Amino acid sequence: MQHLIDAPNPDQVLSLNLASLLLEMARAGASDLHLVAGRPPMMRGAGALLPVPGMDILSPEQTEALFRAVAGSEERLEELWQRKDIDFAYEVSGLGR
Repeated sequence: MQHLIDAPNPDQVLSLNLASLLLEMARAGASDLHLVAGRPPMMRGAGALLPVPGMDILSPEQTEALFRAVAGSEERLEELWQRKDIDFAYEVSGLGR
């Protein structure tokens, strides 16, 4: 099975990281973060999906690198490749889940 990249590459992620996205969500009181290649990061707040302010459209490489940074296991990665969708929680100490 072919994947986009083998490991997170800081040059591909640029300044984008999951902690900064989650911090922005916490500031906005959002409940969920949606990451889809070809779209900007979106957060669920007040019953609607809204773009995370100041974020550009994610490339496939950025999206995969963000996921790989928190995936935790190859099994979770394989689930993503098989289903093309995955739902899981991630916790940042002092910020939330």
